[in-house]
Amino acid sequence: MRRAAVTALAGALLALAAATGPAGAQSFSEWSLAARVKLALLADPRVTGAYVDHLAVEARDRRVTLWGTVASEDARRAAAATAGAVGGVDAVDDRLVVIPTEALDLLRADRTLAADVRRALRADPRLRRPPGPARIQENLAIHVRVREGVVWLDGRVPDLSARLAASEVARGVPGVRAVVNDLRSVQLALARG
Repeated sequence: MRRAAVTALAGALLALAAATGPAGAQSFSEWSLAARVKLALLADPRVTGAYVDHLAVEARDRRVTLWGTVASEDARRAAAATAGAVGGVDAVDDRLVVIPTEALDLLRADRTLAADVRRALRADPRLRRPPGPARIQENLAIHVRVREGVVWLDGRVPDLSARLAASEVARGVPGVRAVVNDLRSVQLALARG
């Protein structure tokens, strides 16, 4: 019974190593070394960054390669030192990228702001698609991009009043600093052509 349990556990660990390891064959001892390095990185408070839990570690012939992002050069140096201090590691290939947490926070804030603007645009009754020919209905869409709090609106709306409403709605979302409205009016396009 005990032998069967040990055999099953070993098989499960080998399957896990094959499923989570990098492309190419990796021995169990290499996978184990990579796992021990990852545990050490996660335990080191000097290794900081928004995505530290997603750092990738690969071990080949006692050489460890680190990939991912950290918050500072100090965190990068700490990660390399921590990996090098793990028993069984002879060399560390540091391929970490430094992205300050503030930059990631700004990017995350822009994504959140874009989602908030999209939600507000969908909720406003002035921007609902009016009844009309199918060919016009297919062409109505508002695309939202945000960079550092500035919202860009692009796409097609039914008329000039909807274009104005889109700017008003977007500007009313907390955190929006300005709105650049590149929306085109389907009504004006039909009148011209």
